[in-house]
Amino acid sequence: MALGLGSAFCLKGAGSHLRIIITDPQLNGGHAVVVPVITFRKEWPNPDDACLLKPGEHSFLRVLSAIDYSLARVRDVSKLDAAFARGEIELFPSVSTAILQRILEGAKKSFRLKDEASVAILEKLFNSKGP
Repeated sequence: MALGLGSAFCLKGAGSHLRIIITDPQLNGGHAVVVPVITFRKEWPNPDDACLLKPGEHSFLRVLSAIDYSLARVRDVSKLDAAFARGEIELFPSVSTAILQRILEGAKKSFRLKDEASVAILEKLFNSKGP
């Protein structure tokens, strides 16, 4: 099974967060930006509410959640596919186009997105779509 744009997965093991592939690996040499989904806690110092997801918006979500842009990373999708083949990754339904768009819009305004490789791929994507 090939993971791609919008794929949602967890690393197997206790406490694993849902992760979402938010860029198309076919447009980036097999690499994609992956972001984790975490429980949103307003009481945390400087919570990032650039993209909030409500319970039920995806089958995995049970509580108000946020995209943790501070942990966005570029991943080689062939390595993720290999991890899936070894049973190390559990797949969930892909996110809808509407949710994917919200995640990308959140990336534009998040103050926590700092991974240089992720920023470079996202800027390339945003610039190719025009203003």
